[in-house]
Amino acid sequence: MTEPRPSLWDRYWFSSDERALNRPLRSALFLLLGFDAFTQISHLSRYGAGNFNVSHFPALDGLIPAPEARWMLGLVLLQVVLAVLVAFGVQLRRTLPALFALYSVGYFWSQLDSYQHHYLVVVILGLLAGAVWVDGDGKELPPWAPRLLRAQIAIVYFWTAVTKAEPQWLSGEVMSRLLAEQWARDLVSAAGDLAGIGDSGMYAVLAWSVLFLEFGLAIGFLWPEKLRWPTLILGVALHVGIEASGFKIGNFSYIMVTLYLLMLPPRLFEGLPRPQLRQARPEWLWLAGALAVSGVVLILPLEARWLTASLAFAGTLAAIWGSRGAVQVAAPFVAAALIGAFHLGTDQLRDYYRYMGGDARMRAEWETATYAYEQVVDIDPSYFSGTIRLADLYVKAGRFDEARSLYERAGALEPDNPVVQERLRSLPGL
Repeated sequence: MTEPRPSLWDRYWFSSDERALNRPLRSALFLLLGFDAFTQISHLSRYGAGNFNVSHFPALDGLIPAPEARWMLGLVLLQVVLAVLVAFGVQLRRTLPALFALYSVGYFWSQLDSYQHHYLVVVILGLLAGAVWVDGDGKELPPWAPRLLRAQIAIVYFWTAVTKAEPQWLSGEVMSRLLAEQWARDLVSAAGDLAGIGDSGMYAVLAWSVLFLEFGLAIGFLWPEKLRWPTLILGVALHVGIEASGFKIGNFSYIMVTLYLLMLPPRLFEGLPRPQLRQARPEWLWLAGALAVSGVVLILPLEARWLTASLAFAGTLAAIWGSRGAVQVAAPFVAAALIGAFHLGTDQLRDYYRYMGGDARMRAEWETATYAYEQVVDIDPSYFSGTIRLADLYVKAGRFDEARSLYERAGALEPDNPVVQERLRSLPGL
């Protein structure tokens, strides 16, 4: 007696075992999501400014409190920790749902997070969190997870294409505004002249091309067996082009390119070593370390939070890794030094205070603005704009000698900038 033929549904989801894709995709995607969360830190000082907030759900605005900067900082650092744990396959039935919950709260709580790709990330996290609960051992994503993600990405491309099927997009008007880099605009002009249709005609051609490409990518993600390589090449080219053309969309392009790992043949990843940390013993150690991160950022000054949070983060990883002896003792301090060096080597800490000062200045909260810009100048003495802003605040407070000193420092930074001389001439007694 022959066995019944599997249904179309079963053939689509379970006809092939693609679990070899799960490890490289999980590692690359979640390390990137951890980095994406880390890059949001510089904006967190804006949360709760003026006790005003607009959530993504208007009905909740009168019910939920405005998110404070310190709470958002703890939330984001927890996301970084959890994303790293997921990347290394640590207790996925706990870490993935926790990351999904925290990411959702952080995104939907406030529209200050305006990058729409975070909505896509929430959907992906929700799907994967559900998948490991439905069919998972807590160490790996289920073998059908790549199919699930491809179906979701196909929906995204299809709906994105549908939204473009309107006159303003198809005329090329939107495309002409979105291209920010001059080299891209020059290339469009040259192509339009060569085709004899001018700039406006070429923008319309590009707009139609993107619409049809997105419909094609939706089909390609649903039918990878037949359209794997065209989808991979055209899709990656689309997102690399979007990033290179100057579209301001955060890390969306990088996330989408990473998701194209789903279109590579699973056999490429068979036999790779497993990038998985040993499970913590006892299992609550990872949770204790993660909670320590959120705890310290709520009670310590910002300058002290980085070292303490880094130590808690590194200590969590060391506990999970299960190393012993001198390595276990040294690992948290080495990791903390590396994290601190990375952070101090970027503009994030400076920009954290810059956003704080800018928001306070617009609300005429002069003491807060002055404190924030003092931190900006202390962190980055070569920052011209921050130096000018602080000097202006000193003038408003009647601290003319300190203002003059800062204006002169700004003049040394940019000798040809006329703003400095204008400010100096406006000072009393000059």
